[in-house]
Amino acid sequence: MSHLMEMVNGTFSYNSLDNIFEDINFEVEKGDVFCILGANGAGKTTLIKCLNGLMKLSSGKVLLNGKNIYGLNHSQIARNIGYIPQIHNSTFSFTVLDVVLMGRAPHLDIFSSPSKKDVKIAENSLKALNIYYMRDKPYTEISGGEQQLVFIARILTQEPDILLLDEPTSHLDFGNQIRTLNIIEKLAKNGLCVVMSSHFPDHAFISSNKVAIMKGKNFIDIGTPEEVITEENMEKAYGIRVKIADIDYRRACIPLKIK
Repeated sequence: MSHLMEMVNGTFSYNSLDNIFEDINFEVEKGDVFCILGANGAGKTTLIKCLNGLMKLSSGKVLLNGKNIYGLNHSQIARNIGYIPQIHNSTFSFTVLDVVLMGRAPHLDIFSSPSKKDVKIAENSLKALNIYYMRDKPYTEISGGEQQLVFIARILTQEPDILLLDEPTSHLDFGNQIRTLNIIEKLAKNGLCVVMSSHFPDHAFISSNKVAIMKGKNFIDIGTPEEVITEENMEKAYGIRVKIADIDYRRACIPLKIK
């Protein structure tokens, strides 16, 4: 039986000499939130881009419902996979609704305009994230946290099965980080599969059911957050000591002060 998405022996190099990562293997299904942890430069962003064909593996495969994504065109990939990069600034004064409507592009013919049905799907995405009230605001005039929500709404409007997020909380304040994680968890409960990279091990305890740690061109561990986010693994990955503690209803990863 094929998995929703699978990477098989994934290896990537920019110059055919030095691999950024090599022999990466994992699979994800509907409802999974798979969090890839690792220090700066570990290759997380490159790996995410290889999952939707923006970059091509040097060797190995990315399979979508058992089909190699390199045999699919851009529109076919976009109907199945939504992607939010780390930075997505817009200099155009589109309204929030216009930005969200762009998510319908993979479903439209090249010369056709969005239909009433497309507008309805976009409006429902805004309502699902409780930001319908800002539908007519210029995208450039809303805050960074609001822009992140608008981009998630745009991806929901795309109606994919898989959502790829490259460090979705790294530019957000404390409150918006947690709100974004709660939305990710809610989307997964509704059947979406989420693959995300993160700098924050603690966030994996909040929203993820699968975690991998990238270091030295490979995954040094993969499994549940409780199995993978250990004091020993965190010291290996980040070079600092941490304390794993049980707080109320979840575990937490607390960095210790460097002496």
